[in-house]
Amino acid sequence: HKRLINKITKDFTENGIVISNESYQYNNRQQLIETIINDYSEQYKYPEDFNDNVYSGMVSKNVLSPVIEKIKFSNPFGIKHETGRIKRNYSQINDIFLPSSLQSKKPNEPSYRTEITYDLYDKKGNLLQYTGPDNVPVSYIWGYINTYPIAEIKNATLDQVRNVLGGELVLDNISNKKEPSESDWTKLKKLYHPTWGIGYVSLFKYLPLVGRIQTTDIDEQNIYYDYDDLGRLLNIRDNDFNLISN
Repeated sequence: HKRLINKITKDFTENGIVISNESYQYNNRQQLIETIINDYSEQYKYPEDFNDNVYSGMVSKNVLSPVIEKIKFSNPFGIKHETGRIKRNYSQINDIFLPSSLQSKKPNEPSYRTEITYDLYDKKGNLLQYTGPDNVPVSYIWGYINTYPIAEIKNATLDQVRNVLGGELVLDNISNKKEPSESDWTKLKKLYHPTWGIGYVSLFKYLPLVGRIQTTDIDEQNIYYDYDDLGRLLNIRDNDFNLISN
């Protein structure tokens, strides 16, 4: 397979020509390991570059493509200085290798800082809950036979969401349906009620195999999405069907 190894872009501006040089390096698996754009560069590390048990397991199962670590550099005058690192850690959950946390590190810091923890997944590997750097949990409910996220609930754990809606079986019933019913959407709108102490809620409807067709926020204001016959996004409209963008 041929890979792009160099690209030169010329922008003709009022102040003259601006030239951008890009180069790309690959390993023997044809995985991108370094990108250099003018005076900045990034290096990428994959499961094979680590000796931890989980990454050895990924290699043995031929799960080789996830970028585990990204290292950023500034290269003024050809001298490379590291400016930061981002690492996505993995765990094996239900025989699936899934991200467990996202960490970052600056050159002057002795160790990584955890930015995000990926707390819960379902049996198919769909994310059910994560916690961000502000320690605020964000939960998801899935639908359309566990294919699309139909609700995002900020500032609430999945247990809190389940308690409001009537338990795990209620969510499983919604998730396993080919399409949520109107009764299901009514149940989910319970999350909007301020007395539950649930945070910001967004609901999503889809046209399967095409994309999202509606987003509803906590104020029950809608955003609508129009597609052409080939499934390409055409228009985005507001609650009154006024055109936002196309």
